[in-house]
Amino acid sequence: MLYTLAQLSFLLQRNARTIYRAHQEYQVGKLHDTAEGRRLLFTEEEYEFLHHLFWSKRRTDLMKKKGVAEIIAALKEHPMNVYDLARYINLSKSNVESLLVSMTIVFSELSEDENGVLYFGYCEE
Repeated sequence: MLYTLAQLSFLLQRNARTIYRAHQEYQVGKLHDTAEGRRLLFTEEEYEFLHHLFWSKRRTDLMKKKGVAEIIAALKEHPMNVYDLARYINLSKSNVESLLVSMTIVFSELSEDENGVLYFGYCEE
């Protein structure tokens, strides 16, 4: 399957210019003649490469934020709700909630059960 620049922009949640810069820097994607004219198209492997490139960078940038490492360590130690987590790591509840929102996009290991208890990793049921 081949992806257009617009499709990759939507899938990767990145600006088309950012993907085009990655095309120039990493030589991913090729120009193809289509019925609509010449288009820059990307293969499935190139999509996976760009996905890994952008998301690993996002994860690294997120880990630099104050409180993210403490949240991960606290939730790995023992699951808890947002209120207890905020008291445990000594941050305001609003800061913890905003960090959790940004973390849920990047960390698939972060989960919450129906009672509002947060886990990092997989909960044992």
